[in-house]
Amino acid sequence: MTVGKMIELLGGKAGALCQKFHYGSAFGEGGGHNDNIETISETLVKHHFNYSGTDFMYS
Repeated sequence: MTVGKMIELLGGKAGALCQKFHYGSAFGEGGGHNDNIETISETLVKHHFNYSGTDFMYS
């Protein structure tokens, strides 16, 4: 699994919680619109999830 994919996984989870799209490229964007891992992780913590995105799901 690449670093970009891991950032996209965190961004997808945080984006679903706050109804916002996250740009999760590991290489950045020319306009500076990419979201860094710290910002995404703070969004997860604000919604009572783990900082690193590791949560258990039970069925």
